[in-house]
Amino acid sequence: MSPHPRIRSLRWIFGVLALSWCRAAAAAAEASAPAGASLALAVVFDTSGSMNQSIPTKPGARPDTKIRIAQRAFGNVIDRLETFSRSPAAKPLAIGVYVFRGNEGAVARPLAPFHAADLRAWLQNVRPDGPTPLGSAMFIAGRDLLAAPAASRHLLVLTDGANTAGPAPEKVLAQISEAGFRKQTPIFVHIIALNLKPEVFATLKMQGATLIGALDEAQLNSQFDFILEEKILVEAPR
Repeated sequence: MSPHPRIRSLRWIFGVLALSWCRAAAAAAEASAPAGASLALAVVFDTSGSMNQSIPTKPGARPDTKIRIAQRAFGNVIDRLETFSRSPAAKPLAIGVYVFRGNEGAVARPLAPFHAADLRAWLQNVRPDGPTPLGSAMFIAGRDLLAAPAASRHLLVLTDGANTAGPAPEKVLAQISEAGFRKQTPIFVHIIALNLKPEVFATLKMQGATLIGALDEAQLNSQFDFILEEKILVEAPR
């Protein structure tokens, strides 16, 4: 049985509104996009209240909070990117960081030329609180990546929980993919599920995202290394 005409009309209206929202957001980011970056990386860093919970640093070791584990692991990522950026053959790198603020995503550090000291200063002051508006943060990150004049674009997500507020991540990823297809600017998405079954994000994997899990700090460091070396930096034009 076909949908009632009013239902079809509402679906069409919602579809148009979603597309207009995506276009308007991308246009808003255009003015602040970094110029000349060959590699653009947007990081969604989970700052929800559950990041205050403790997990093992490695099997049999004393536990620590997920936020401190994530801070140390992302600090290692910053070190690796700094080494990469100083390589004589490296092309310009832009990075932005996106977090959760209440029921919405927020820009912690706008997508801009890589500056290690600035990222480390932000990382030291992260204070987890509130729900997990994962889809909202992914949308803002994807918007900025679409506006960035880069040769390669990556969205890296670190989260310890499923979406609890705002738009669903799978719907946001579909919007990002559609917008990227229209602009012929694909965005590669990588998700690390910390102390969480990766199957929670099975739909995102079906949509093309890289999806891996990490049960403790040792695994998180290993997974970050894998994503950087096998997925992100290998894509950087040289």
